[in-house]
This record gives sequence, structure tokens and C-alpha cells, in this order.
Amino acid sequence: MAEETQVQIRVTQAAWSETLAAALAPAIPDGHPDDLRLQVESGAAALFRVESGGEEIGGYILRVDQTSQGREGVIVAAGGHLDGVSLVDLLLPHMEAQFAGVRAVRIHTSRPGMAKKLAAHGYRLQEIVLRKDHEPAA
Repeated sequence: MAEETQVQIRVTQAAWSETLAAALAPAIPDGHPDDLRLQVESGAAALFRVESGGEEIGGYILRVDQTSQGREGVIVAAGGHLDGVSLVDLLLPHMEAQFAGVRAVRIHTSRPGMAKKLAAHGYRLQEIVLRKDHEPAA
């Protein structure tokens, strides 16, 4: 019989740091960490540090958008690592619980494997976003 290990985490709101930027970078492969930093430092989003056993294992950024249908929670970016543990399974319920009074929670990802993991938690495909770099004519 397999024994389940209970992982204890500590989540605290944090200021922007290079270590958290490095943990979040894989979540934005075509983006720039400075875009995340600007959201956090402007107060548009909140950054959280995740620790386990006294060590930083990752972080995430949350934001609430006001839409015509009501407030919508946005998991802007999340990243980190803990050997043998799915941080999606560990942290997603915690992140969702931090949103009070929202009608939905939204996550953007360009990673098919992450979309599959999120689908297992009840998320569904809503849209496909395409991007083309554009250089204005001289």
C-alpha cells in the first residue's frame, strides 16, 4: 500500500524579487518578466511566495478583473518546483480559495501539458490567442 506524504506549505504576499522572477519565467515563455513586475508594482496584481520546509519553492501572481458579467479572478502566472510533488495539484485549490466574490477563475497558458492538467481540475478551453510580431512600415 502506497503511503501519501502530506506537504506543508506557507504562502505569504511578497515584493518582486529576482528569485520569484526566475520561478515565474517558465509560465511566460513568450512574455517578459518585467510585464509581470509592472503588474505587481503598480498594485494591479498581487505576488505570493510559496515555501515548504522553510525553503522557497515558487510563487504565483493573482489579479481580479472587472468584466461586464462581474468580477473574474485571474491566475496571471505561477511557477516553482518541489521534487515528487505536482504544484498544480498542491497550489491550485489554495489559489482559487483566495478569490472572494468572483464569478469565475481564468488562467492563460501556451503549454498543452498545463492545459491538460488544468482540465483535470475543471477548467475548459475558452479561446485561442494568436500573435504575430509586427514592425510598422518605415
